Amino acid sequence: MVDSRHRASQEFANAGRTLATLPRDLRALEGAGPVGLAAAIFSDERPLLGVPSLVDFRLAGRLGQALRTGALTGAFGERFLMPLGRRIGVPWLLLVGLGPRATFNEERAEAAFESLFDAIDGLQWATAAIEPPGLAAGLTTDDQALSLFGRFGARTDGIFLVLPPRAAAQERVSTRAPGKVSTESGKPGRRFRP
Repeated sequence: MVDSRHRASQEFANAGRTLATLPRDLRALEGAGPVGLAAAIFSDERPLLGVPSLVDFRLAGRLGQALRTGALTGAFGERFLMPLGRRIGVPWLLLVGLGPRATFNEERAEAAFESLFDAIDGLQWATAAIEPPGLAAGLTTDDQALSLFGRFGARTDGIFLVLPPRAAAQERVSTRAPGKVSTESGKPGRRFRP
């Protein structure tokens, strides 16, 4: 598995791009300074998994409340944008729906990536951290996620790929160090600590 990730990072390097990965850890995500976090959820995913779970915990169940009230359903094609406030050092959370787990396949994963990239482009985020669709649920492997991610070419500039902590640590690919962050206006961003 590490060899194929190394191969993927070499392909990115050969194309003049850097594959930037981060562990699925909220402090690491906040430290990297993306404008937003992006992930995909299933309509029958309870409890939430991955990045949405970390955000829900930090926000005392606000995502769970959105699910209970129907404001968020996880239906295929749904997009949900939520400001995160001061409790999390990243301003925005973007979720896309995957529909039921039983219908998940590579085409749905690719459609979810496409939807995430389209939304990020439309929101004009300079940087974002994306958790690959299906990865937290164990329905996508790291290798499949890297392969899908690589299909989006130049659209991956400014994007961090969020992997499980162990996989991100094994990656050993150049990750962007926390440092200068710019907002959409190009001015330096601020970092908030919980």
